Amino acid sequence: MDSRELVIRAIKCKKPDRVPYFQPTQPYDSDIVAGVIDPYWRWKPKRGRKRSIVSYIFNWIQKNEIWYEDEFGSFWYNPGNETVGQVVAPRVLKTWDDLKDLKTPTKKTTGRFWLGKFLFRLFGKHKFRLGFLDNFYFERMHFLRGFHEILIDIKRYPEKLLELGDMLGDWYCWIVDQWAKIGCDGIITTDDWGTSTGTFISPRDFKKVFMPLYSRVAERLHENDMLFILHSCGNIYSLIPSFIESGIDCLQLDSPRMTGLNRLAEFGGKIAYMCVADIQRVIPYKTPDEVEAEVLQMIKKLGKFNGGLVGTTYADINALHFPPENMAAVTKAYKRFGTLIN
Repeated sequence: MDSRELVIRAIKCKKPDRVPYFQPTQPYDSDIVAGVIDPYWRWKPKRGRKRSIVSYIFNWIQKNEIWYEDEFGSFWYNPGNETVGQVVAPRVLKTWDDLKDLKTPTKKTTGRFWLGKFLFRLFGKHKFRLGFLDNFYFERMHFLRGFHEILIDIKRYPEKLLELGDMLGDWYCWIVDQWAKIGCDGIITTDDWGTSTGTFISPRDFKKVFMPLYSRVAERLHENDMLFILHSCGNIYSLIPSFIESGIDCLQLDSPRMTGLNRLAEFGGKIAYMCVADIQRVIPYKTPDEVEAEVLQMIKKLGKFNGGLVGTTYADINALHFPPENMAAVTKAYKRFGTLIN
């Protein structure tokens, strides 16, 4: 059973030999090889640098504050650490009247997928090939409108959000199709939905506004025989049934303790998990032995559904000042205990 089959079986709960493992920064020692998308090579930002993998590498070397622009026109500030930074004002959609002038990125591939193609050729022959979809609906919407504004819009202007969602959906489905041509087995996207205590919106509002948008992309992925992985932070317990109904195959969680391992296990067999040993409560404060014990608990609770668990690490340990020996303990534990699912 090669790495590709291991990951597919784990996510589909079809009895993998062990828990597969994803190390984003070490594709040579990972069951998954991942690629990102970059801006179209002829696109030029109006201010700052292009928000791209090249800009992040440049910033990682210099460690100075930096300003980026993405292809939607959102402006990003990074204070000089190795995180992605944050979108700052002014927003692209100051009012909903601006929606008529919004332009989504050009649907041209030149320069967009070079890193994924390179890594897939170099490491991906027998591994699960994972593409990135860009920030997903909720994140992209509040990048464009503002976080406070988008929460109000969900109640006051849901029809405008659905109109914006249709535009974004065209972009996302185009990206899915391009990754499919490259030979991807799955897609990961990011939509942070929660705080440490609960979600930003109710399941009712999610179903009204976001479920039809999510389902459209999930259907396109499944038509291309690809799996759908969603990263989300926070306590997202109340939205997991909606994620399942929308067609999400796997949830990537950096802080699974926020929702709780027992609560996540309630949905075992219906949705899979890709988990780090919790970056909020475990990795920053525990010993390496305690980190290993945490991974063992995750394997026992989340990997017992004829699969259902993929292990992973947190790539940017310097930004959060994690003890490197604790992150190394995550890798060690998944490799040491990964066969205990059988």
